[in-house]
Amino acid sequence: MSFSIISPEVKLILESNPYVARVTRKKVFFTAEFKELFCSGLAKGQAAHDIVASVGIDPWLLGDARIDGMKNFFPKQVDPDGKTFPENRPSVTPKYIAMKKIDQLEHEVQYLRQEQEFIKKILTAKAK
Repeated sequence: MSFSIISPEVKLILESNPYVARVTRKKVFFTAEFKELFCSGLAKGQAAHDIVASVGIDPWLLGDARIDGMKNFFPKQVDPDGKTFPENRPSVTPKYIAMKKIDQLEHEVQYLRQEQEFIKKILTAKAK
């Protein structure tokens, strides 16, 4: 899914909203307060577009793809008590870094094994 580029005019409009933390060419970052408000509204059965409109943001400016992404992403950032990050965010600890490195090395081993099998097939095909 690709998002549209945010024009400078739309960026200015979005940045003027107190619930928007910052805006880049492709992303809109919302405040923790908005994320909590959005998730509580979803839990009450409100439509995502209505929640966005209720805080003064025109849903058309964000687009359906971004709003659908918010519906999927924001609830993962809010715990059952309704509090958002950074408390829920995995901290970058030495254990976390080591696990990421292990994942990277496992991926590299898998890739090298596939490469080795490919080379074996080429050599056996040339030998015939």
